[in-house]
Amino acid sequence: MSDYVKLVTAVQNGDRSAFGQLVVQFQDMAYFTAFQFLGQQQQAQDATQEAFWEAYRCLPNLRQPQAFPAWLRRIVLKQCDRLTRGQRATLLALDDAPDLASDLTGPEAMLEQLQRQQTVQAAVNNLPEIYREVTRLFYLNGRSYQEIAYQLNLPLSTVKKRLYDARQQLKENMSPMTSKEYRPSQDDKFSNCITFFIALKNNDLIQVRQLVRRDPDLLATKTEWGVASDGWYWPLGITALHWAASTGNQPLAALLLEAGADVNILDHNGGTPLHRAVHMGQTELVRWLLENGADPAIKSNHQQTDLHTAVIRNRPKIVKLLLDYGSAPASQDSQGRTPLDWAQLKGLTTIVEMLGDTAKESTPQVQPSKTKHIWETGLKIIDLIAPFKWGGRNGIFTPLSGIGIDVLVGELIQRMATYYQGKTVQLVLERGDFNSQSRMWQWRNHGVEADVDLFACDINDSAARKQHLAAQAVKQVQAIAVDQPVLFIIDTGIVPTEDVMSIFAALDELANVTVLYDGIESIGAEPAALADLDTAVTFDRLRAGEGWWPAIDMLRSYSHHYEDDEHRTLAETAVRLARRYADLHLIYKNQGMAGFDMAYYGEAERQAIIRGRRLHGFLSQPLTVAEPWSGTPAAYVPLPETLATVQAILNGDLDEVPEEELMMIGQWSPVWT
Repeated sequence: MSDYVKLVTAVQNGDRSAFGQLVVQFQDMAYFTAFQFLGQQQQAQDATQEAFWEAYRCLPNLRQPQAFPAWLRRIVLKQCDRLTRGQRATLLALDDAPDLASDLTGPEAMLEQLQRQQTVQAAVNNLPEIYREVTRLFYLNGRSYQEIAYQLNLPLSTVKKRLYDARQQLKENMSPMTSKEYRPSQDDKFSNCITFFIALKNNDLIQVRQLVRRDPDLLATKTEWGVASDGWYWPLGITALHWAASTGNQPLAALLLEAGADVNILDHNGGTPLHRAVHMGQTELVRWLLENGADPAIKSNHQQTDLHTAVIRNRPKIVKLLLDYGSAPASQDSQGRTPLDWAQLKGLTTIVEMLGDTAKESTPQVQPSKTKHIWETGLKIIDLIAPFKWGGRNGIFTPLSGIGIDVLVGELIQRMATYYQGKTVQLVLERGDFNSQSRMWQWRNHGVEADVDLFACDINDSAARKQHLAAQAVKQVQAIAVDQPVLFIIDTGIVPTEDVMSIFAALDELANVTVLYDGIESIGAEPAALADLDTAVTFDRLRAGEGWWPAIDMLRSYSHHYEDDEHRTLAETAVRLARRYADLHLIYKNQGMAGFDMAYYGEAERQAIIRGRRLHGFLSQPLTVAEPWSGTPAAYVPLPETLATVQAILNGDLDEVPEEELMMIGQWSPVWT
């Protein structure tokens, strides 16, 4: 049995340390495969890191350990494709999302990629025959030394010697590919980094301690590659100490500080570990960090202190801790707001008093309109285009990542609790790192963990186990619905389970229960059991790319329920405008309004661009769950105000208003004054 086969088997049997040895053995092969595809050293290293991370997660599913080299090479190529297509599987904050690349690979990029591949192939083909085959097998086909030796009937030492000689001959034309400077095996940093973050994920404190002793630079290493975000909560751009603070892991935090980690090290948003602990509501970790030298006065990129964050997330116990350690209530963020301003704005009377001010009156909370048929969420684009039916069966679907689905679902949970005094029950099927713990960490990240009761089992559990889980969740929903509204979020992975839909049908007669199916389906290709929903919402990369959040797809989202015929007619007219804008926007993006000066375009096309962009912009808005990283207070917009402003846009009344003034706001004030 080959060495790598033994290592693969060992990992599959629970020996995590064996994976680090696999990384060491295959890192160069993986890197060269990525470089052949990408042609850039840093991108090749990024793709290689992502590939090893995915390989670790998926290794239990590899049925034939001897197929590991070819299997790893396919994963590397998949990551390369993601990088070139801008489809990395990341969970993005709203302020990062405008940087999302296009789905499409342009012809120039495709040509460059083809030329790089041809250059590599030509360089290999120009090698003397004695070296050509071993080089092709190792670097281009992903074979191991042992496999090449067996296939060519050569001693292992001969294979290694020929590969060494081949590298020397390739150096002149392919130096980035063959130079030791760029090979991951030049030192232990590459393999240590991958092993380190795997150890963090697994809370393997013994291995973490060993690795940071061997390589202290790991203490400042940040999560920067996309596949590391698999799981509902695994933020990018943070260090190990930020991770410990976020998850409330004091033993890990103590280990890292003892090893020399900086207690005030900054993440990519300018936040300290203390900031992460405050944001996630980890009260005891906040106390511990303060006792160990954390500075509560450090400001994030939005100039928010930890006290700002504690107020925004309504965490009074943490507010008191921070005040005890000297946090300043008068410190201003990037928009000039103090923690006291935020407390007043959000109507947090207890925190206002803690901050030493009782004179001002809190901002009155907006009250939802008295709608007859729909759940008014205060989210303009949903309430206009695809209003959820109150007490109905609704869906929120997308196979896309980095598009804001978790942010939107978190916002819906928050709005059900805040504006309707409701509760959310969520039924989740766990899939590897997408587990119940990760899900609740994500809800902590959005500040709604107290508003959710979670029911979970593994996606591979028996039908009987899933039926039991569904029955338990339904029983909880029924109990809560006696006294308050319930949002019941159902993972669509459970839908195909025999008899489970009949269990959910017990809720059909409860007017106080609004069901929301949540999954990766595509509208128009849903399972038959979900084909008759009252409302379904999906997402649009065009809106995401423009920064129009929430990035709801106006053309494919639908609802069978509107407040009245006037509402329905206005929504249909808005969708017609959005459809015309979708056909014309590429001309505008490439040429601006000058693109419509040609004779066969007229005033109608120019109006479609002007009004389409203002419609899309107005249907964006700041969200509550995003306040700590956006620094912008959320907005709730009652349905009548949404409809009135949309009508004004369609009429052309706002054609002269700069589109930026309509973007990411609540209501359009001049309409009402």
